[in-house]
Amino acid sequence: MLTSGLSENAEKISGLAGITLGSIVQSIITIIGGSIVGLSYGWKLALVGVACIPLVISSGFAVMKIIIMKDKTNRKAHEESAQLACEAAAAIKTVASLTREDDCLRLYSQSLDKPLRNAKRSAVISSFWFALSQAMVFFVIALVCVLMSLSGLT
Repeated sequence: MLTSGLSENAEKISGLAGITLGSIVQSIITIIGGSIVGLSYGWKLALVGVACIPLVISSGFAVMKIIIMKDKTNRKAHEESAQLACEAAAAIKTVASLTREDDCLRLYSQSLDKPLRNAKRSAVISSFWFALSQAMVFFVIALVCVLMSLSGLT
């Protein structure tokens, strides 16, 4: 049971142990190391930076969630068109002998219309949230820089 479960999810396990785990460890060490250096340089300013860490981390999780949700939505939206294309390709001799290529193309194009409209709408929304989450890091940097210049640490 365990062996079959591991063999089915080998790609997921490989991804977690590789780049994903490395990114997680790198992020944790960067946060801890940056906090230590900041606290040793100027503790008041570092406390502001440390207070903003949850904001930056939550924006990173939001981006990850948006990407996962968008991927699931796209996969679900294209199931019908993929099934239609596979059926036409599997029965290509029948389609060609009945000269139904144009109808297959028309049906396939129509099956892609709804996912295309949904993708355009969700692209605008997800791009806004992605941009906001990426800008969050720069907002925190700007806040720390402004406080640093006001406190005379520059």
